Amino acid sequence: MCDLDLGVGHAVPQRLLVVVLWMRLAWRKDVAVTGRRGELEQLARRWLAPGIADRFMALLRPAIRLCASGPDDQRVGQLGGEPALPDGMPWPTWADDEPLSLVLAIGFDRLVGYEVDIDLPLAGSLLFFRPGPESARDPDPGARLIYVPPGTAVSRRRPPSGTYVYPLKRLAARTVLTWPHGCEPVLMAQFGSFAQADQLVWGQQCDGQSFQDALWRHRVVVDRGEPDHQIGGYACTVQNSIVYQAAGAALGHYNYQGAAFAAEAAMWTALLQVSEDTDVDMGWGDGALLYWAVRTTDLSARNFSRAYYETQGH
Repeated sequence: MCDLDLGVGHAVPQRLLVVVLWMRLAWRKDVAVTGRRGELEQLARRWLAPGIADRFMALLRPAIRLCASGPDDQRVGQLGGEPALPDGMPWPTWADDEPLSLVLAIGFDRLVGYEVDIDLPLAGSLLFFRPGPESARDPDPGARLIYVPPGTAVSRRRPPSGTYVYPLKRLAARTVLTWPHGCEPVLMAQFGSFAQADQLVWGQQCDGQSFQDALWRHRVVVDRGEPDHQIGGYACTVQNSIVYQAAGAALGHYNYQGAAFAAEAAMWTALLQVSEDTDVDMGWGDGALLYWAVRTTDLSARNFSRAYYETQGH
C-alpha cells in the first residue's frame, strides 16, 4: 500500500513487535468509546428489565470503523487505488483471467491501539479484491483476500489493461461499540431463541417507542453519516448473520437448532464489512454490503485462505 507508506515491505524489528504487542494487549481507554458505553447503558437501563439490561451490555463488542481520513488523522488503509502486491505475485484474476479490482487494503500495524474484539495481526497488510462493476458474471465467486505477512517485499502495482480501478480514498480509524443484530448466534445462546430476544430486548417499549428504535437513533448519531466500513465486531448484516452463513457453507446445511451447527457457528467471527460508498463510486446494488468472516483459529494462525465471503442486499 505505497499510497499510504505503510511500510509492509520491510521487516518489523523485534523490539517494535514487543511494544506493539503490549499496546494491543493493553485495553485502550478511549474516551469517546467509554462515553458511548455509558450512553448505551443508560438506554438499556431505561428500556430493559435490570437483569436483561446487564445481559445486553455483556454482549457489546468493540469494532474498528473505517472512515475518510483528514489531514491530521493517521492513515490506516485505503479504498480503491493501486495496491502494493508481493514481488513476483501476479495480479489477482478469476474466470477467463479477468483482472480483479482492489476494493480495500489495510495495514495492521496502523490498527494497533484500537479496541477490537478479534485477534488481528500486529503487522503486515490485507488486501481485498473483487470483480469490477462492469463484470457480466456473478461477482461473489471472484472475491479474493490476500494477506501480506510482515517482511514481505512488495511494490506498488499498476492494474493491467482493462481493470476497473475505484478512485482512491485514504482511510482513518476509530473504535465503535456494536451489538448483535437480528439473528446472531450469541442471541440464541443468551436468550434461548430469537423470539425470546425479540420479546425481552428489541421489542421492549418505553414512551411508545421500542428499544430497537432507541438503538437505531443512537447509531445514527455515532455513525456520523459515514458508510459502514468496519473491522470486527458484529456485522451490520442486511439479511442473515454472516457467522451463520459461514457455518452453513462449511457444513452444507442451516440447521440452526442443531448442536453441530451451533458449535461450527461459534468458531466463526466477522472480519470485515464494506458498504456502498459514493465517494469512490462503490455500489453493490440495493444498498448491499460486502462481508468477510473467518474462523477464529485461522485468524490466530494468520491463515486467511479459508475466509468466507458474500454480498447481502435488500
